[in-house]
Amino acid sequence: MRGSSITVEECEDLVKGPGKFEGCARYIPYFHDISMDGGADDEEWDDNDNVTYIFEVNEDDVDMFDELTDIEYIKFYENDDGFIVEV
Repeated sequence: MRGSSITVEECEDLVKGPGKFEGCARYIPYFHDISMDGGADDEEWDDNDNVTYIFEVNEDDVDMFDELTDIEYIKFYENDDGFIVEV
């Protein structure tokens, strides 16, 4: 486990309602929580100092979110309006 205190059920609720995770995949709040504690596997910075967080999907991630079975990496950033965007 990567060290997030957020549960799968909380993630599902966050992506349903209005807010920064609205419309995201249900695993995004989980990874976002980890990224806020410096837990991303890597970060990419653009010329405007905006960061894209990168996570390599591991077995524990797939155990929590089965839709990650065939995914190698998760990448996302927060846009200027405060919404999380997966790339």
